[in-house]
Amino acid sequence: MISANRPIINLDLDLLRTFVAVADLNTFAAAAAAVCRTQSAVSQQMQRLEQLVGKELFARHGRNKLLTEHGIQLLGYARKILRFNDEACSSLMFSNLQGVLTIGASDESADTILPFLLNRVSSVYPKLALDVRVKRNAYMAEMLES
Repeated sequence: MISANRPIINLDLDLLRTFVAVADLNTFAAAAAAVCRTQSAVSQQMQRLEQLVGKELFARHGRNKLLTEHGIQLLGYARKILRFNDEACSSLMFSNLQGVLTIGASDESADTILPFLLNRVSSVYPKLALDVRVKRNAYMAEMLES
C-alpha cells in the first residue's frame, strides 16, 4: 500500500539499464561501451540514480565499482523490471508475427539450449510455426552457406 505521506518515485528504465551494465562490468568505462555512452554520461546517470533512490549504490575502489548492500538490493529489482519491460514490448510489437521460422541447432545444443529457446519462442510468438533442424555442426555450417 502506498502511503499518502511518501512521494512516489518512478525509476527510469534508461538509468536501470546503465546501472545493470555497471554492476555486471564493474567499471564505468566498460559499462559506457556496453550502453553506447561516454564514461562521463554513465557517471552522471549513476549519480542521478543514487539521488533518485537516496542511497549510495556503489562502493568505489579505484576504477572498480562494487555494489553496496543497497546496490545489490536494487540490482535484483532492476533486472526484473527490465525483463518485464522487454517482454511487454516484444509481446506487443511482435504478437502478430506469423509464418515459419527455421531454427538450426547442433547436436550439442539440442538437449541444453534448444528446449528453453523453443519454449520461449512459442510463448512469445504463438502464431509462429517452428521448423527445427538438429544436425552435426559441420552439416549446419553447410546449410548456412547455401
